[in-house]
Amino acid sequence: MCRSRSTESVRIDHLSDEGDAIGVTFFKSKTDQGGTKRRDPKHVYANPMRPETCCILTLGIYLACNAQHDSGNLFPGKSQRDRFGRSLCQLVGVALPAASSTVGTHSLRKGDTTYAIGGSTSGHSIVNVCIRCGWSIGSVVERYVHYDGTGDQYVGRVVAGLPLESGGFAVLPPHFVAGSEPMVANAGAVVFPRLWVHEELRGVLKLCLASLVYHKEFLEASLPPKHQLLAYVLFGDLTLANTLGSTVTLASNILQPTGIPPHVGLHTQLEQTSVLVCTLPSEICEGIEKILEDKGVTAGNITQSLLEKLLKDAVASVVSLTSASSSTTVEVTDESIPTRPVHYWGGDGTTFLKVLRCYRPMLQLHGMFGGVAHRHAVCPRCTS
Repeated sequence: MCRSRSTESVRIDHLSDEGDAIGVTFFKSKTDQGGTKRRDPKHVYANPMRPETCCILTLGIYLACNAQHDSGNLFPGKSQRDRFGRSLCQLVGVALPAASSTVGTHSLRKGDTTYAIGGSTSGHSIVNVCIRCGWSIGSVVERYVHYDGTGDQYVGRVVAGLPLESGGFAVLPPHFVAGSEPMVANAGAVVFPRLWVHEELRGVLKLCLASLVYHKEFLEASLPPKHQLLAYVLFGDLTLANTLGSTVTLASNILQPTGIPPHVGLHTQLEQTSVLVCTLPSEICEGIEKILEDKGVTAGNITQSLLEKLLKDAVASVVSLTSASSSTTVEVTDESIPTRPVHYWGGDGTTFLKVLRCYRPMLQLHGMFGGVAHRHAVCPRCTS
């Protein structure tokens, strides 16, 4: 929403950590060439629901791809305003060819202001928009109406594209959870090697790093395969990316959302109530069924759930007994089958039955086995 010439003169040390936002301080403007007026930061918020328009993500990409930046202007070089205007015309020429000749750097300022004022019927004060844009509101009004941080925060959330009609308007930016400071410090020194030395910028760099990690998949799918950012360690080292990704969140007790109007809190409560109401029918049905079953068991009635429970308990007991019996092997002897001793002859493995067969002729000679033997035959094994 600021003028392009003011953006061209922004320095890196003009950025500040404002909790859930990044502050940008302009020390000179069109209406304050001498820099004598109050110098208050303009709050810039993230939009994690629409990463393609997120300012903090864009700043993170720019700083990561220009790691040689140490101090000085945020956009070094000459004629940065003209260069940006030409790039914007080329981009609009691809998307809207008919409007490429009518869109310029001032179009962004007009569009943001119009959206901030007329984007909703429950918008904020027009005075806050004028102060953020750096417009003069008259000597009398300026004497009594000054910059207010809460009003600028409200405007910052609106121009970030956050949904004013839902609880998502109070969403926090991607940030690291508590206890991850050593890991974040090591990663920040790798991604922003020269800027990380400045401790006053680490809050801003942490928000940028968290947005890069949170939108890693979006960046890999949207950026060209040969983009400079994809060659950096944050996207090449999967272990580092996954470790940092597990510590990034949108909801925690570390940050508190700022610039939230009262009706957004009501939206949040209504959304939570709606979720609870949708779950009431199933919970009521389950509660009534449980009460009926409990009353039926008390009265001696057998219900389906009771039968299922008894059946499961019976099967479980049979399975446990089977497992216990299979673990211990017991030799079972059938007493109904008669057992007869086996007699051996002389202890050398010759059974008595074989010996009896060998002496069969002799026994026949004496009238046994029902016949008379005419010759006597002796087994060689038995005679030896």
